[in-house]
Amino acid sequence: MNKTVIIALISCFSTLCQAQNLQPIERQRAFTFGLGGTWQIRRDDLFSPLRYEGIGGEMHMGAESQSERWFKQFDAWGSYNSVRTYVTKGYNYPAHAFRGGLNYSLLHRIKPDNQQFRWYVGGSVFSNGNGQYYLANVNNELSYDVPTGLAASTFLQKNIRFWRKNLIVSTQMTLPLIAYNLRPTYIGFSNEDFYKAQTGFTYFPQHLQFDWRWSIELPLSNQNKIRLTYRWEYLDDRQIGRLQLGTQTVLFQTLFNIPFKTSSKN
Repeated sequence: MNKTVIIALISCFSTLCQAQNLQPIERQRAFTFGLGGTWQIRRDDLFSPLRYEGIGGEMHMGAESQSERWFKQFDAWGSYNSVRTYVTKGYNYPAHAFRGGLNYSLLHRIKPDNQQFRWYVGGSVFSNGNGQYYLANVNNELSYDVPTGLAASTFLQKNIRFWRKNLIVSTQMTLPLIAYNLRPTYIGFSNEDFYKAQTGFTYFPQHLQFDWRWSIELPLSNQNKIRLTYRWEYLDDRQIGRLQLGTQTVLFQTLFNIPFKTSSKN
């Protein structure tokens, strides 16, 4: 995503934040499920100077819980992309790219009395992984990056009314701060060298990874919701060699309401 698009999104959300005042919300929780399409661009200089890119699919499932004070989220997701090189001259080499992860976020609301938007700030525990299986043009066949660690996270939400519909717009960003990571150590010519990994702690900004999401939700009459999300990710890992990865995803999600138990009086 270029700077113009980012500035346009920020400006649009800033305008929406002035649209209407918030009403207090009741505690709510939901099971989430989503499917979408994704475009990925990847370059790992340990394996090839070429850039690989291509389209694929992504799936998410998890749970969310929100109140006036807290926002909690669990997300399990995975994706697959069919990628290849796009060179002007020469054979375009194919490859298989895959990503996935687990993430749990716990965020606390800042300025609960604010009537313009809800802003939550906190942290996340995550375990992500991405890899690419090369079919040609490299000595080693498997590139991978598997960080597990702690991240800072923020979530901003606003109610709006558009086309006579009550909608909810939000943006969420996660930035890893410290992680224990696995990366390939050696490009070898024998099978036993393919999967050897270098392990160690990585820190921001040596391991730079953004996960930024923009969403719009439509509440339904049965207390469920449908959500459309645009997800932008960028990774620049310099633990060993340099891995750069950029993805853009459009995700359609359904949020199924999970009612809280009500106490019965005898």
